[in-house]
Amino acid sequence: MRFSWFLASVLTLAGDAVSQTLNAIPDGRRGSPGNFLETQMQSDGKLLFTFWTTGGGGHVCRLHGLAVPTESGVFVFREAGSKCVFHLFAESDALRTEDVGEQCREESCGPRNVFGSMRWPLNQTLPLTDEIRPTW
Repeated sequence: MRFSWFLASVLTLAGDAVSQTLNAIPDGRRGSPGNFLETQMQSDGKLLFTFWTTGGGGHVCRLHGLAVPTESGVFVFREAGSKCVFHLFAESDALRTEDVGEQCREESCGPRNVFGSMRWPLNQTLPLTDEIRPTW
């Protein structure tokens, strides 16, 4: 009986460690002035983010909010009152953002721009700015 309790405790701790590793997205700003992603982990485990891209003709895609962590390591943002579902997750050398179903693009982009799936290299982090709390 004690061994099974011990084994269950170890497996739970190991699962928690894997979950925390999978959900690890470092704070910072990635990209360039016209295309950037800012991330900031919150004390409750959610990820505050600001995403901004500038496409043809100056058309902009922008999205801002709190993404919720999942067991698979993906942070999921669902915009209230819309069909927009946005994923953020860490790869070995980059962060990846994805517009699931292209609904975020339809609701938050100019006609000549897209969210799609983008990679943000981890080694190109810039200092955070006040963009993490945009005023738009």
